[in-house]
This record gives sequence, structure tokens and C-alpha cells, in this order.
Amino acid sequence: MAEQAEMDQLAVLRIEGMHCHNCEAAIRKTLSSVTGVHEVEVDFNSSQASVLYDPKAVNVQQLVSAATRSGYRVTGFSQAQAQTDRTAH
Repeated sequence: MAEQAEMDQLAVLRIEGMHCHNCEAAIRKTLSSVTGVHEVEVDFNSSQASVLYDPKAVNVQQLVSAATRSGYRVTGFSQAQAQTDRTAH
């Protein structure tokens, strides 16, 4: 499992149209249901969703499509290799 976490990617999606915690929950539910997504954090105040995912199973375009299907507009994204705490056992 630790080896898998080291290969995960982190995508931060900028999302328009979120107005409340219900919007957060809808986006979190949709993104969490995508195969290969391991963790989702959504914040309507910053209009962002952070998604930890396996790049062998899903790509950013699929994440964008999922957010769009849930009724929101993705206006951009950034992605990076997920950072792990290599000292934890």
C-alpha cells in the first residue's frame, strides 16, 4: 500500500458554481466514485477540489468530466506527484 501511495498523483481542480456545503458534498461524492480516486477534499470557500488518484487508473480529464457531469464548471487545474511521509511505519 505504501508503494501505491508513492505513485499517486494530486490534482487540484478549480471549480465554478459551488455555493454551499451541499455543493461540496455533491462534488466529493461524484469524484470519490471515480475508479482510481483514493481521496477527495472539496472546499467551496476556495472553489477547489483536491483529488489524490492513481494515474494508471484515471487521468485529470476524467476527473474534470466527472465534476462537469455533477453540474459544475472546472476552470483549471494543477497536478503534482503526491508527497508521502517516508518516515512513517
